[in-house]
Amino acid sequence: MKPTVPIRGTYRDTLVDSGSRILHDGYWRPNQIVSGCFRLLAALMKGDPGSRGILCLAIGTGDKDWDGNPPTPSPCATHLTHERHRRILSPSDLTFLGPDNRPAPHPTSRLEINTRFTVEEMSAGKRLRLREFALFGGDATEEPGSGVMINQVIHPRIDLAPGTTLVRTLRLDFSGESYRQQTMGTFGAGLPLQVIDGIGKIYANALVAAGIRTLSELARITPEDHAGMVPTGKLLEFRTKARMILDFPPSLSDRSSPGDVPLGQLIESGADALTTRLEPSGGSPDKALEMHHALMSLQVAMTDDALRHHTIHELSSHSKD
Repeated sequence: MKPTVPIRGTYRDTLVDSGSRILHDGYWRPNQIVSGCFRLLAALMKGDPGSRGILCLAIGTGDKDWDGNPPTPSPCATHLTHERHRRILSPSDLTFLGPDNRPAPHPTSRLEINTRFTVEEMSAGKRLRLREFALFGGDATEEPGSGVMINQVIHPRIDLAPGTTLVRTLRLDFSGESYRQQTMGTFGAGLPLQVIDGIGKIYANALVAAGIRTLSELARITPEDHAGMVPTGKLLEFRTKARMILDFPPSLSDRSSPGDVPLGQLIESGADALTTRLEPSGGSPDKALEMHHALMSLQVAMTDDALRHHTIHELSSHSKD
């Protein structure tokens, strides 16, 4: 099971040419917050004189074997696989964000980091193939590998050619929304997006292209970060439905009697019939009513086809996202 962390990170890459024309504009994608981030936060809270916040962004070429099949970033990572260059960040590179993603004049629980890289500054004009990057803080310097790693991203290969600029934007969210995501349920977490009622192939494919493949990942998105590919209103709807599925009560998931019956059949049976189904496992009218209400949420959130083909036991097994 993937570890759950209370800090959420996303990033977006844009490639522009020497005339400031956009060659590639990527979607917002998630990144892995690593354990060093929490040690650094503790040091900052203590006022450790040798520790500072975000100091630089390092980029690397990774491993050519990652092309087409990149590994999953590790929450225990401490350094890049093949660091190529790092940029020391200035105070103007970091901005507090308000709830509308606009710069805020006072400290908030969200940060945005903006920086740029060119081939010329890194490899004497040669084409560079990039596959990884990370933020570093603590006592980080320009020396590769120095400092405390804060996050880790392994991304599809970017071929950075002479005359082009990589514009990289990162966001870190320390807000209560991250806590909501941390305490979210896990029922059906590993299911594909197509089980969401109303999402359709076009929206599902757009989200998959942005690295959002499962209900768990969909439930944790910030709609404003992905408004360019799916309307914000639709994203809010899909995220709400994903959370409705994930929040199916764990106390109902282990009820053995109805666990292997298709969800659609359980919904059609009604609360009275559920009482009968639950009796062999110690159910009661109150428990049957609770399950009936939980099933109603699934009926709203899932397609009819998904309800016909999935069971409680099956979706409980999908909680290992």
